[in-house]
Parts: sequence; C-alpha cells; structure tokens
Amino acid sequence: MAATERVVVLMSSEQKAQLQSRARAAHLSLADYVRRKALDEDATLEALLQELSASTAQARQALERTLTHLQAEREQRAKDIESLRAQLRAEYSQLNPEQLPSLLAPLHS
Repeated sequence: MAATERVVVLMSSEQKAQLQSRARAAHLSLADYVRRKALDEDATLEALLQELSASTAQARQALERTLTHLQAEREQRAKDIESLRAQLRAEYSQLNPEQLPSLLAPLHS
C-alpha cells in the first residue's frame, strides 16, 4: 500500500533522536519504524488481551474445579465425623462404668 497521507507529530529533539536510534537499530527508516510501532501496538495489545482473557478463563475453570473438589471433601469429612460420633456413642453406651478405670489405665502408663 502506497503512503499517500502525512501525519505531523510534535516531539522534543531528544525524543526524535531516540526514535531515530531505535529505527537504525531495527534497520528501518524513521517513517517505517514509527508506522510499524503505531500500527502494530494495537495488534500486540489485542493479542495480549486475548491471551489474558483465555488464561483468565482457564484459571477460573481450574478454581471452580478446585472449589468443587474441596466442597466434596468437606462434605465427606463431615459425614465421616458424624459416622465416627455415632460409632463412639454406640460404643460408649455399651460401656460398664465400673470398667472405665481399667480401660483408661493404659493411657496413663
């Protein structure tokens, strides 16, 4: 595409020198360097935004899976605790109070 339009940009002499130096390092004319930077940055930012959006969605999915897993584990632990409590109540109800000292004695040895 042939360049037919002109854009005037005001800047300090230091800024122009910096752009000229960067253009030389990239083996480009100042006009080509400025044109590429001005037009490519939008594409680069758009690509970065798309990548960020995709990684955010992946992270959200991973967090949802983790939270679901943790909730399932929490519910299972609550069931296990309640089952153990019921078991202990059943065993305790069968204890003879007179046997309690002999059952606890090994714990104090």
